[in-house]
Amino acid sequence: MKKLALFVKVTAKPGKREQAWRLWKKHVKPHVEEADGIEINCYCYDANNEDIICFFELFSDPADFKAANESKWYAEYQQLVKPLLAAPSEVIFANPVWAKGMQI
Repeated sequence: MKKLALFVKVTAKPGKREQAWRLWKKHVKPHVEEADGIEINCYCYDANNEDIICFFELFSDPADFKAANESKWYAEYQQLVKPLLAAPSEVIFANPVWAKGMQI
């Protein structure tokens, strides 16, 4: 089974990054913590731009990403966070080849 990695850059409107984080913690974090198919989810703030959020996710299988991405809870979250964003998210889909400390 081939894992799927996502690298995502989100640009919040000026001063809205913390509000976006609070929405994510409330609406997404509980699902991520319960999802066996999400091996890694790392939510980060850009160190040089106070409006940028970056995160990395590693899914056990592309089907796990598809299930999360098409879920009702994720659609509801997207509608709530959309007014806080300055632009559409930039997403890179990747197939991992190697990772320190884990079997790929």
